[in-house]
Amino acid sequence: MDVILNQTAAMIAISCAGVFFMTGLLTGAWKFSCMMKSKEFVAPYYVDIAHRSALL
Repeated sequence: MDVILNQTAAMIAISCAGVFFMTGLLTGAWKFSCMMKSKEFVAPYYVDIAHRSALL
């Protein structure tokens, strides 16, 4: 495992995966917050699209 983590490409890939995961997590929390504030329990389209695109 130490050999993999000492390589630059592997560290960049792991860091980018973490950034994508955190983006999906934060937009999911934003979507949930918007859904709880809405009377119809529906998030706005831009929040929904941001969350879906973060999960791709």
